Amino acid sequence: FMLAGIEWQVGTVIGVAWMLFMLFNFVSILVKSRDEKRKLRSAGTPEDDPAVLAEFERVAARMRIRRKIRVYRNSCLGSPAIGGICFVKIYLPYGNFTREELSVVFHHELIHFRQHDRFFHLISRFAGILLGAGSIPGRLPEFLTEWSEICCDRRTVEALDGEVDERRYFEIIVNIMEKISGRYCGEFVYSTLYESHLRLERRIGYMMEYRKTKPVAKGAAALAALAFITMSVSTTYAAG
Repeated sequence: FMLAGIEWQVGTVIGVAWMLFMLFNFVSILVKSRDEKRKLRSAGTPEDDPAVLAEFERVAARMRIRRKIRVYRNSCLGSPAIGGICFVKIYLPYGNFTREELSVVFHHELIHFRQHDRFFHLISRFAGILLGAGSIPGRLPEFLTEWSEICCDRRTVEALDGEVDERRYFEIIVNIMEKISGRYCGEFVYSTLYESHLRLERRIGYMMEYRKTKPVAKGAAALAALAFITMSVSTTYAAG
């Protein structure tokens, strides 16, 4: 009985320590998220170009987005992005964008909005800490980010039907990436147009695979996407 009592006490201490550790990490994520918002706010200004705002209104109306979403310019992000749970904002890096580029950016970011990716990115951060950042399950944030981007690419191309095709869609993304390359892009809880050249190459690879499986049932295409992402993330993990 004495041994059982000691085991219970040890188990209680371990349990309390684990709960405190998780609470500390959860608070840390919230604090970091708050600091990210402050940094973006200090480095950004509301968009005042009538042509940019008119294009955003056109795309939002076409996609039947009635939520109030503001457009900002920001010097902190190295990619167009959308952020915020309650107060949603689309961020554009400083620079000149053509109407075609703006159309792709706004369609892409509003698809992220529809998918609620901003919320899932925040949750996946916490899940990554819970599962262990150094383990394969702990790579859940990376897995979800890639999954959301691949789904977003497919749905964006469908939403852009009549404007650009898959090939032109990725050409525009590459053009934007080269136009604002070299800018700092911190680890923000935001859904971006692109993250890196490597991930963009994987997204292009998936789109090619998706086109081959498009005539097949949607369930089969979804399984193919899942297998593709799993292999990509696992290969990256194994490569270090």
